[in-house]
Amino acid sequence: MKQLFILLFLSIGLWAESSGLYLQGNVGSTSLTEHSYKTDTGYNGSLAVGYQLNALRFEVEITESKSKINNFTSATDYTSTGDVEMQNRLINIYYSFYNQTDLTSSFGLGVGTTDFNFKDVEILNSAVADKSVSNLLTYQLSCAVGYMATKNLTYDFRYRYISTQSDENIKIDSSEVGTHIFSLGLRYMF
Repeated sequence: MKQLFILLFLSIGLWAESSGLYLQGNVGSTSLTEHSYKTDTGYNGSLAVGYQLNALRFEVEITESKSKINNFTSATDYTSTGDVEMQNRLINIYYSFYNQTDLTSSFGLGVGTTDFNFKDVEILNSAVADKSVSNLLTYQLSCAVGYMATKNLTYDFRYRYISTQSDENIKIDSSEVGTHIFSLGLRYMF
């Protein structure tokens, strides 16, 4: 195992394009997959600060998402309204694959915490108290395709799956709350 890590770090330089501090911003769509309530496709935004070391990127990211609740399920379906907001704080690592073109692909994973806020929720025209749940364990898997417009500027299209440990305040029949995120991003290397 130790030899594998040594080989990995020695070979990283073969794919190196640049190294240094960067800032990444993303906007996109969010779709929650918790089975107790259904949501419309929502929106998402994130901001990350990171450091690229050859083909590896390390970053700290904050993600905000908001979706409208349109259905609540228990023994029967209830029409409902309201918003579910989610804030993720993640530490991510990405590995990029460079080639002879300006296109790159990357894969990543992250771990962190998530806060959920349920606001203005009504079920059968009856108001339900706003709920907040904080610091739930979260992980993410990500893949992206990027276009290096200049040495310092990269545009990317990204898919992420974020899974959050569940809590009885945000679920009824699922042990995790999953989120699918598609986003467009811009990364600037300093």
